[in-house]
Amino acid sequence: FHALMYLEILVLEHCSALSQIDPLIGNLKNLVSLNLKFCKSVSKLPQELCDMKDLEELMIDGTAVKNIDFKPASMEKLKILSACQCKNLAHISDSIGHLESLVHLRLDGADIEQLPDSIKSLRKLRSLLLGNCEKLCELPPSIGNLESLEVMDLSNTQIVTLPRSIKHLKNLKVLKMEETHLRKFPKEIKKNIEKLEEIDLSKCWNLKRWILCDIRGLSSLKILRLSSTSISGLPWTLPLLSDLQQLDLNRTNRTFEIDGYNFPEKQIVGGYETSELLLGNRENLQQLPYSIGNLESLVVMDLSSTKIARLPRLVKHLRNLKVLKMEL
Repeated sequence: FHALMYLEILVLEHCSALSQIDPLIGNLKNLVSLNLKFCKSVSKLPQELCDMKDLEELMIDGTAVKNIDFKPASMEKLKILSACQCKNLAHISDSIGHLESLVHLRLDGADIEQLPDSIKSLRKLRSLLLGNCEKLCELPPSIGNLESLEVMDLSNTQIVTLPRSIKHLKNLKVLKMEETHLRKFPKEIKKNIEKLEEIDLSKCWNLKRWILCDIRGLSSLKILRLSSTSISGLPWTLPLLSDLQQLDLNRTNRTFEIDGYNFPEKQIVGGYETSELLLGNRENLQQLPYSIGNLESLVVMDLSSTKIARLPRLVKHLRNLKVLKMEL
């Protein structure tokens, strides 16, 4: 590596015959980006990586790495650590807390059961991707310290509840918890995270009722996905979310209520600018509320596999509607 001492970007992606990284790689003092994606035989990272003071990107996706550990005060400029689909990755050491410049941490599909509490030191972290970490049961209580966090993906994990400190994630914009064991909507989110734009709770089979939730604090919410859940109602404050653009209720398969009333009888639409209303596969749904005509920005409406026989007269006011699905 001596002849490459001024190298800034090193891409070894898909080098399937590569089984170990030469410790001399630490001599590449000017390296900014190291790509080891899908070097499937690499199971260990040399400690000499920590000598790379200028390294900003470390990508080890799809490798056989089992442990991530760093020396204290090393890689102080690292902004991206990507370890997606590292199926043998079972341990993240406390030393990750030393990566104080880290902006993106991607651990999708790892074998980890927990995150170290030291993650609270990653104050600049903007995205935390933990989707398909099927053994992950909980987040550290200090997760609320990640004050810059904008995207958190917890899809297909074993997580049942979120720590109370999540209410401090004031900059969170996207929360994905698809196919988790969530039983109720986190009360800490309802009033505190005003910048939240997208919530995905699809396939949260244990999620049942929302009726008593006051979600007026989610004033920036644009996308709400609740398909394939067991919910039987929505919060009475839903019509107050003026920025809501997509509401997905596909395959909820229950008699639907809002504020304790049957779905067809209660006005659920104020004037919010919903562009998609997905109600397909709701087998008990027999009619729409007359107020459906208030959805002036509606572009797509899916009523497939419902018992709806006729549409309200006010549907004529849906002047922007482009797609209407009513197939059996």
